Amino acid sequence: MSTTKRKNCHRENQGAMKADHNLDCSTPSKSCIPCHSRSLASKQSKRSRLDPIVLPTQLEEKTIVPATKNKQDNVKSIRQSSECSLQNIPCETKNIFRDFLLRPTDVQRGQCGLRNIGNTCFMNSAIQCLSNVSDLTEYILENDVTTILNTTNDLGTHGKLALAYADLIQNMWSGKQTITEGSLVKRYVSELSPRFAGYSQQDSHEFLNVLLDALHEDLKQDSDIIENEISLISEIFHGQIRSTVTCTCGEPLITFDSISFLALPIPKLPLPPPRRKNSGISIKRTVTLQDCFNELFKVETLRENGQWFCNKCDCLMDAEKKLELWTPPQVLILQLKRFTYDLSSNMKIQTLVEYPFDSSLDLGRFIADPNYSGNTHYELVAISSHTGSLAGGHYTTYAKNFLTNKWLHFNDEIVREVDEKTLLSANTYLLVYRRQ
Repeated sequence: MSTTKRKNCHRENQGAMKADHNLDCSTPSKSCIPCHSRSLASKQSKRSRLDPIVLPTQLEEKTIVPATKNKQDNVKSIRQSSECSLQNIPCETKNIFRDFLLRPTDVQRGQCGLRNIGNTCFMNSAIQCLSNVSDLTEYILENDVTTILNTTNDLGTHGKLALAYADLIQNMWSGKQTITEGSLVKRYVSELSPRFAGYSQQDSHEFLNVLLDALHEDLKQDSDIIENEISLISEIFHGQIRSTVTCTCGEPLITFDSISFLALPIPKLPLPPPRRKNSGISIKRTVTLQDCFNELFKVETLRENGQWFCNKCDCLMDAEKKLELWTPPQVLILQLKRFTYDLSSNMKIQTLVEYPFDSSLDLGRFIADPNYSGNTHYELVAISSHTGSLAGGHYTTYAKNFLTNKWLHFNDEIVREVDEKTLLSANTYLLVYRRQ
């Protein structure tokens, strides 16, 4: 039996990005990667023009780790912050800051819409989901992200995206604005994924995935030990799955992969039997989230064109593959696979998936690590909803404000309070759960 560990990467072809970038090198310097130092200076100037959240005196005196500290100190800083904010350990500073956020403001903090700048509802929906994750948003509001920026990592944007996102969050949670826009975030995401550069309709999950991956690279604290290459993003959103492929000869191959989301297949519903007249039999046409997890983690047979190369047999062989959740993340993003991406049929799966929204989601039965001792209960904090078809549609977001515990519906610029009873819908596409 052999065991390997792999790192997951959602990076697009860098050569394609650079070629596209070179064509636009006449644009202002802040969009040019080789000029990133001037871009960061420009961003700092912009930050000074914003209305910052003024912290109470007790918080102004907190110690900030200098950016010039060595790599090990930066890694230690991220881990210590995570222990305070992610593990729900009593933290005096955090409690003081939460009290500060709860003070009355002109506009309820977080109740800020995002302007649609041209078919960008997919981006607005993704950002609103992420904005209402308290672990990340409160860190940004309370801390100076420049102290943990990675400006030398070519896999990211040299810190530009992280600063743009932090500025956007500061605006959205300032308690002074009802509408803002994410154009700078879109620009820097587009540098890494050119498909977002235009104004065509895109997928909210794909945008969120690229955004999180880029933020991870912008905030990654390098270390001599690869397992210590962590970031604020990895501490919140990354988990681990175990994959076991077993050849018919009995030889298994076990690998571990980092994940930032789980893509859940929606089981096909059996065709209803013919109904007898006046039979009174009601046919259930829904599936549960547990059904979707079972579908993802069931044993898959690899045969014919999908055969597996067995090192022991030294040839392609039939095999069985099984995925298991090994380490669940602090914040779990679930994608319901509604789109078939079959251009001939242009189908979207409209099955209603029932998921817990007024009670906790218990992942205990799906965690394979026998030594896992963390909390297995998760609460729903955000939903990305899609109406329409693959050819055209509209994204909105339902999110629970972590300061008021009220559910809000974000439809681009329009924000309104909603009853949680309206959350269950066949339009649900992304589910964001946070460990209790």
